Amino acid sequence: LNWQGDVRSLWRSLDFDGGGSTSLEELEPSTAQLLAQFRELAVNMFGAKPAASFWAAIDRRNKMKLSYQQFASELVAMGFQRKVKTLARWLDWQQRGYIMQQDILFLNTWKPPPWLVAKSDQEAAEQFKRMLLAKYGHYLK
Repeated sequence: LNWQGDVRSLWRSLDFDGGGSTSLEELEPSTAQLLAQFRELAVNMFGAKPAASFWAAIDRRNKMKLSYQQFASELVAMGFQRKVKTLARWLDWQQRGYIMQQDILFLNTWKPPPWLVAKSDQEAAEQFKRMLLAKYGHYLK
């Protein structure tokens, strides 16, 4: 990148919550959300440390690697319909052209913030809007 500016200032500006580190949720929330939803599927199906069991379930031929298409097809068969081909490309961070068990080991340790997988509550949103209107007469103060 050949950044010539103040590196500390750059990282501080990327640390939106002031927590002292920059997280995936801060840098790329939509990516973090897709990965969190993927992790939620794996944890719901295989428990708190799902990587090995999840891999065994999708690598049925025991080839130790899956093409993006095979990986995506297995996820769809499990009921995961969200950007499966995109997810496969993201998980292949070494750009090998396929997915291996090591690419999903993060499922065992990463603890995404709950808001990444929270379900929307339309009634609560409407109630909040009504409260804003009642107090301020409009949505923005």
